[in-house]
Amino acid sequence: MRTCIIRNPGSGSADEAAALFDAVAAREDLTLVESDSAAAMEQAVRDAAEAGFDVVAAAGGDGTVHAAANALMAVGHTADERPALAVLPLGTGNDLARTLAVPLDPGEALALIGHGQRRVLDLIHVCPTESDACYAINVAAGGFTADMRERLDDGLKQRWGPLAYALAGLETIPDATAYNVRLRRDDGLLDRMALHSLVVASARTAGGGQPAAPMANPEDGWLDVVAVRKASAGALAALAARAVVGDYLQSELVDTWRVRRLAVEAAPPMRFTVDGEMKAETPVTFEVVPLALRVVVGDDYQPEPNYTPPPE
Repeated sequence: MRTCIIRNPGSGSADEAAALFDAVAAREDLTLVESDSAAAMEQAVRDAAEAGFDVVAAAGGDGTVHAAANALMAVGHTADERPALAVLPLGTGNDLARTLAVPLDPGEALALIGHGQRRVLDLIHVCPTESDACYAINVAAGGFTADMRERLDDGLKQRWGPLAYALAGLETIPDATAYNVRLRRDDGLLDRMALHSLVVASARTAGGGQPAAPMANPEDGWLDVVAVRKASAGALAALAARAVVGDYLQSELVDTWRVRRLAVEAAPPMRFTVDGEMKAETPVTFEVVPLALRVVVGDDYQPEPNYTPPPE
C-alpha cells in the first residue's frame, strides 16, 4: 500500500512538520508533497492517482481536507476508482477527524493509515448560483457561523486553539443578523422563517468540536439540516451554552430536518462556510452525493451517532 501525503505548509507546528518529514524519510511507502493552494492540491491528487497511490493523506486543517476531497472527486467516476482519503490533523478545528474517530495526534493518525478501516462517505454538492460549485465533506454553515468566521483570524486560533471558535461566537452574538429565509426541501415542502443560522451537514461537528449536527450519519444518504430561529441576544447566548453540553437540538429555537436536497434563498444574502472555508452565498442548493468517497476511519468510528438527548 502506497500513501501520498499532501501537506499544507501553513498548518501545524514546526515540531509536527519535522516529525512528519522524519516519518516519510524512514518509510518507502510514503511520499510527501507540499501544497499551498487548491490548484496545487488538485494537481498533486491527480498525479497521485495516475501513479497508482492507494491513499491520499491530507496533512493540515479542515480546509486542506476539503481541498483534497474536492480534488479526489475529479479523479474517476466512483469511490472505488479513487484513492482513499486519510486525514492527518494539523489544524485548529480538525472537525472531520472527530466524526471519523481519527486520532488528533498526527503521528497516531499516520499509523492508522496502515490498519484503519475504509468506509465510504456521502458528500454534499454545494451549488451557489453566482459562484463555482464544490463538495463539502463535513458541514456547510450559514448566517451566524459565517459571520463568526470573519472574526476568527489566524492569530486568535494560534493563541487559543479550538477555544478561539467559542470566543469569536461570543463576540458575534450581540450583532447577530436575522435573515428572512425561504427553504425548499426535496423539491416539495416550502418553509419561510426568520433565522440566525442554518447548518447543512453530513458529519457532526464544526468550530473545533462543537455539535453542529450531532445526529448526522455520514453514510446514510441524507443531509442533516439544523436551523436556529430569530431570538434575542440573551436567548442566543443561552442556546450557545446548551450547545456546549450537547442538548441544543431540544431548544424551541431549533428546527431540524433530514433532506436529500435543500434550496435556500435569504434576505439579506446569507453566506456559508463550507468545511470552514467561506465558499458560498444564497441563493444556493445543497444536494447529497451518496457514498462518494472512501476514507480511513479510526477504531472507534460509528456511522450512527452515539447520541442520547439529555433529559428535559
